[in-house]
Amino acid sequence: MNVLWLSRHTMTTEQRASLFTLIGNDADVITVNLTFANDGRFAAQQICDVALARQCYIITGVMPAHVAVRLVERLDELNGERGARRLSYCCPVSVASPAVEGEVRGGGFTHDHWEWLR
Repeated sequence: MNVLWLSRHTMTTEQRASLFTLIGNDADVITVNLTFANDGRFAAQQICDVALARQCYIITGVMPAHVAVRLVERLDELNGERGARRLSYCCPVSVASPAVEGEVRGGGFTHDHWEWLR
């Protein structure tokens, strides 16, 4: 099984371990640094095209909210087509790292869990 990871960054060890507990250890994570179109519908189709071309049936990664909304809509359309292989979208959920004494801003974000949106 192939998982499409859309991000400029590689999946962290924590993200990978957490994902594999959900889907099993036999998955291959394919990382693609994709520049999204401004139009959410076009971006969603772009993501689906990349996933299908690489035979990835689980899509995950970091994307703007408007793209994620349109992706869910597009997946519903594709998954409703007769005979289509089901595509899924699993969203990484991060939480802010605690601030270190004396810092104005915290230390970025850390992975918390995955949310299946489709």
